[in-house]
Amino acid sequence: MSVQLAILNFVLRYGARPFIKHTRSPKRARRDLERMAHLVFRGPHRGAHKVDLGGVSALKFTPKGAPQDKVLLYLHGGGYVAGSATSH
Repeated sequence: MSVQLAILNFVLRYGARPFIKHTRSPKRARRDLERMAHLVFRGPHRGAHKVDLGGVSALKFTPKGAPQDKVLLYLHGGGYVAGSATSH
C-alpha cells in the first residue's frame, strides 16, 4: 500500500466515518461530504460539462484526444445518499 493510500485510509476510517455515522439527515451528509471533499480531494475536473440525460443531471468528462464515438457510463454506488461527481 502506498503512503498516500495509507493516509487516506486513516483519514476516512478515523475522521470521516465517525463523523458521517452521527449525521442526522441525508441532506446534511451531502453538504458535509462536499465540504470535506474540497479540502481533501483534487480531481481532474478539466473538460467537465454539465449535460442532461433524459431529465437526470450529469457531468460529461472528455479527456484530451478521446474518441468522440465512444462513451463510458459510470454510476457510483453507495445508495446515492451522499457524494457527487465533484466529491469523487
